Amino acid sequence: MTAPAPSRRQVEQRMRIYFDLIRDTLTELKRAGRLRDVDPTVAAFSLIGMILWLPRWFRVGGRLDQASVANDIASFALGGLLTPARRPAAKLTVSRRRFGRS
Repeated sequence: MTAPAPSRRQVEQRMRIYFDLIRDTLTELKRAGRLRDVDPTVAAFSLIGMILWLPRWFRVGGRLDQASVANDIASFALGGLLTPARRPAAKLTVSRRRFGRS
């Protein structure tokens, strides 16, 4: 089933805003020398694809918990895009509260 034209346009506009935000952030990182030698547009589409695919395979109450999955995705997505820091960075952790759990 396809969304009605006005709703579809609204969703596409919102997706474009998110895409531009991610791509512009990656472009800034590239200018600052913090992004690996990748195209920011390709990287932005790849990150969005990872996020949009998550509901296809993640199961609440399954073997993997939300915080662990979020940390793993952030770790290898950012680890693959960002140049190594000059000094060790603190480990990224995601609060369970962000996922509606305490």
